[in-house]
Amino acid sequence: MEMWKHKYEVKKNRWVHVPTKEIYLFGKKLHKIIRRKWDAPGYYYHLREGGHVAAASIHMKNDFFSLIDIGNFFQSTSQSRVTRELKTLIPYVKAREAAKYSTVRIPNTSVKKFSLPYGFPQSPILSSLCLYNSYAGKVINDISENGDVLVSVYMDDIIISGKDFYLVSKAHEDIATALKKSRYDINVEKTQQVADRVIVFNLELAQNQLKVTPKRLVQFIQAYAKTENENEKKGIATYIHTVNPNQARLHFPKK
Repeated sequence: MEMWKHKYEVKKNRWVHVPTKEIYLFGKKLHKIIRRKWDAPGYYYHLREGGHVAAASIHMKNDFFSLIDIGNFFQSTSQSRVTRELKTLIPYVKAREAAKYSTVRIPNTSVKKFSLPYGFPQSPILSSLCLYNSYAGKVINDISENGDVLVSVYMDDIIISGKDFYLVSKAHEDIATALKKSRYDINVEKTQQVADRVIVFNLELAQNQLKVTPKRLVQFIQAYAKTENENEKKGIATYIHTVNPNQARLHFPKK
């Protein structure tokens, strides 16, 4: 079976594979099967309503914040890892077949390795299932259940916050160490140590404050002015209102 129609590089070593119709339909079906059989934690915000804005906004009542960015998140999820976790939900033979049809060979590498690609509809939930069942996932879950700090996960971004600087720092280090032990890379350029504010999803998060960063806001303003599509205008305005009504009132009439 052909897996993908074509692929393109969105940035260096970040390839998007466009699935064939068969694989697209297979991926959507697999996603539904996993959602039925796996009770994903509420702090996995990419698997619930509210998305990245909710993943950030729940931290606004806290004083200290940090961010861990998992590098090459999908590429870190190998075919064997997918098989291992899927077989806990479905029979082994079907798990192995599903893993085969959900992974592609990583382009431009000397080692023949198969992992989840960007572009397949099943990649987000499979990578999430594998993260959750890893050692790192168990550490994240224990920290979340302990209640001393607040944790939210949105794909490869993990936000940590709390009232106590030391507790947030410890949680940050514990999760970072666990990720390395579980063979996940950490993107040091995007990861942010504990501070009174962090930048995540092009949003600035601080105590009682969530707003679109100046650079991203300018891009929205330019896109709003340029487009003649009323639905696009409405979408931009609604999004800014969702993040920060004060910013929206200054630049966008809500329609």
